[in-house]
Amino acid sequence: MWDLRLTGEQPLALPLPEGYTTLLVVLKGSAQIGAEKIGGAEVGIFDRTGDHIRIDSAQDATVLLLCGEPIDGPIVGSGPFVMNRPEQIKQAIEDYRSGRMGHLG
Repeated sequence: MWDLRLTGEQPLALPLPEGYTTLLVVLKGSAQIGAEKIGGAEVGIFDRTGDHIRIDSAQDATVLLLCGEPIDGPIVGSGPFVMNRPEQIKQAIEDYRSGRMGHLG
């Protein structure tokens, strides 16, 4: 995970592991990647090919670059929970409601 503040027209190449899933989350401003412009509150999803991402330019952008090894398994989501099977989602919700996940405060 990279937390970046970008300005200007200078290209930036960032190394990535080959085959990883990569997302660029633009929180503020905009970033130009090739012909694609990604604005604030938008997410770019990239191919798993290649060993870097090149950000061609950015205008006062705050971005998160996220990459990780693909799970290549089923994905099930409900609310804030993401698991592999519906039974796991049900258990997570039950754990949350019963307080087994701890408390914030």
